[in-house]
Amino acid sequence: MVEIARRIYFETVKKWALAIGITGGTIVGLILKYLVFTGAINVLFVSNDTICAGTLSDPCIAEISFIPNEDIFIYPVNYDPYGRNTPFEFEPALKSWRLYRKWGKGWREIKLNESCKGTWCGLSSKNDKRKFSIVFRQGRVYTIKLVGYKRNPSDTIKWSAFGEIDPLWLGLIKSEFSYNKKVFNLSDGRKKYIISSAHIHYKDKTGEFKNINLTLKWNDILRVWEFDTASYSPKIPEYADGWFEFYSKFEGAKHLIRARPIANHIKGTLVDNEVLYKDAFGEGIDLKVKAKWYGLDKVIIINDKPAQLKDMTFDFELELPEGVEIKDRKGNKWNKSKTYKFKDKTISIEKNGKKSFFRNAKVWDSGRAKGISKPKGISKPVDIELYVKDGKVYLRKTITKDILEKAIYPLYTDHPTSYYGYSGDGITENYNSDWDLIHDAQTGNYADSTSEVAWTGLYYSWTEYGKSVYIDRNVLIFDTSAISDNEDIISATLNIKTEDYWIDNLDGYMAMVDAWLSDPSYGVTIGDFGNIDLSGNRIADDYDTSDFSSPETWYEWELTDYSPINKYGYTDIAIISSFDADDNEPGYGQEGYDWVTFYTADSYDAPYLEITTQPAGDTTPPTFSNAQTNATTQTKNGTDVQINITITDTSNVDFYVITHNDSTTHNWINETLIHAGTSPVTMIFNHTILHFPTTGGTFGWKVWANDTEGNQAYSSVYTFQVYPFDSCTYTKNQDWVVTDTCVKTNEYVDLGTGRLIIGTGGKVIFENCNITLAGYNITTTDTNVIIINISWSSNDYWMNTT
Repeated sequence: MVEIARRIYFETVKKWALAIGITGGTIVGLILKYLVFTGAINVLFVSNDTICAGTLSDPCIAEISFIPNEDIFIYPVNYDPYGRNTPFEFEPALKSWRLYRKWGKGWREIKLNESCKGTWCGLSSKNDKRKFSIVFRQGRVYTIKLVGYKRNPSDTIKWSAFGEIDPLWLGLIKSEFSYNKKVFNLSDGRKKYIISSAHIHYKDKTGEFKNINLTLKWNDILRVWEFDTASYSPKIPEYADGWFEFYSKFEGAKHLIRARPIANHIKGTLVDNEVLYKDAFGEGIDLKVKAKWYGLDKVIIINDKPAQLKDMTFDFELELPEGVEIKDRKGNKWNKSKTYKFKDKTISIEKNGKKSFFRNAKVWDSGRAKGISKPKGISKPVDIELYVKDGKVYLRKTITKDILEKAIYPLYTDHPTSYYGYSGDGITENYNSDWDLIHDAQTGNYADSTSEVAWTGLYYSWTEYGKSVYIDRNVLIFDTSAISDNEDIISATLNIKTEDYWIDNLDGYMAMVDAWLSDPSYGVTIGDFGNIDLSGNRIADDYDTSDFSSPETWYEWELTDYSPINKYGYTDIAIISSFDADDNEPGYGQEGYDWVTFYTADSYDAPYLEITTQPAGDTTPPTFSNAQTNATTQTKNGTDVQINITITDTSNVDFYVITHNDSTTHNWINETLIHAGTSPVTMIFNHTILHFPTTGGTFGWKVWANDTEGNQAYSSVYTFQVYPFDSCTYTKNQDWVVTDTCVKTNEYVDLGTGRLIIGTGGKVIFENCNITLAGYNITTTDTNVIIINISWSSNDYWMNTT
């Protein structure tokens, strides 16, 4: 039987590539391209560009799925009947790479420099001696995987010459990483920034930024859950009444803060990376501890409404670093002599110039948490205080009776311990019964910048029973100061995750607009309600609220206006309802919601901006230097003057022109435009000064230059003084042209080889003078223009005059 199939030798592929002008690529990429080009396979899937360090812990991976249209035999790259194969290289070169084929639930390595040794790569049996590397059979679906390891994590690897077949492995520019930012090398000078509203990195002991990993691991010796891969290290005890430890390593703080709940001896369980102590504070009252990027968040959960309604308190014993000072944002210190209340405040724990924080604590119910009957929901600062008892420091939280009465259960309260003291993104809200009063207000009556979710949109009700309006504006904060002026933004996308959405009668849109917070480092406040662009401008296309109909889903929202991205500090972006953005009140008879809740910087899914830049075009105009002339303090009208100036540009000077004043109207006169095409260029301009024959004056000049990028500039104005021509002054060995009335008395007039020429209107009177000259001419018909008693010959001679 004759086997009909396509045999692939790499030398054949290489010749094909060179024949159609392809001079770069890799073995894998060229073979795949060849197979596609010849119709041998149909590609089903190609993985996208991948961001990878190319290390053992973060290898670069690309996957391709395809269906062969015929049997395909690929032979080893170091074997064909003539032994002529020379592999193409990766660009830039990799440290090493491997090729795999998916086989069942695992992967098998395809060694292109060896012959197949099993049925998984195409041999019919162990007795099959054919020397191919792998066979792809007609009609079957194959998935192959290329795994690469870089020489340098910053390298962007083009592992073939074809974008439709193989993706790029993008390089990391680790030197530009920060706590909230990753930077990647694309190609041709382009960069991609991932800028999060939260910290995504911590510094290891060497000072290198590493990815935060909040995965809690059980330490069986210490009997705690812990990790050491963030800017702090926690220890969460096995039992609820144990010591919770928070050790801040942020920028060398070395603060150890310990807290022990006055709670029951309840064993915790790890669920979804959160430790839950069921009934820690009594039946139906749980303690849940979450590890966030900024620190530990201890949440008390009251599951059901208490049978007896009265104020409910929760106490934690504290152990603070020795010698610390506790201050509010205004610098006021706690002296421990009395109770220190810090409701709705962040307080700092300071020592040796380093700070840790107890962030704003709050209480909220399930109405706020899930968006159910929002006007009835609770989310507000909780009563919290520090006090001393028996020489020990305690923290106490109080849930008041009225909150317990009104809450939609479960009811929650927290108090985060953090290395990072500032609040982040969140909502600023206003509510009342008058649309215009609410919408146009500069200050809201509620703000929240510490919740895991931020609701944005509108609740509106206007019926016969009255009007109720809630407007919520969600403001996102990103530190974009790392983008330099030498980069142009060519794309920007907001990546944001929804928690949930509600549309009830009000079917609107979500709008993205510019914002300008009074203090972005402090977070969103009620004073920022009016710091939102309500002019009707958008920085992205509106999203129909119903488009956010998939809870717990990431959305990419592409910006159309990059001007709000601040290269010198924070970028503030607001997401608001289109009713709000366009000042469009729903009207009488309308009642319902237009709402979306998004995850914030305080969640595990902080929003982030994905920004792509390219090197900026030359925006710098030409500069001028070394301006000089050969004019002197006695430059006279009629003198030849040379003017020089050097023109320099970061690209090239396209053309330039010198302009100067005239003598009468003082207008600027342009000389001939000169094309250059290089940089630097020295302008040389020779000019005879003929502008001030009678009175003299100031000669001014300047140069206008345009570079090849369209930038233009004028030089400064340079001047020198021009004096009127004096025909009574002569120079030896030069002709003396007299056009004025000149009187020479008792003088030796030595013209040497020069002649005396009497011009129109000229007269010279010699009295008791000796004269040496070559001769003289009278060029006027006025016989009275010269008074002289003289005899001469054609040679030089002495003349005696009386």
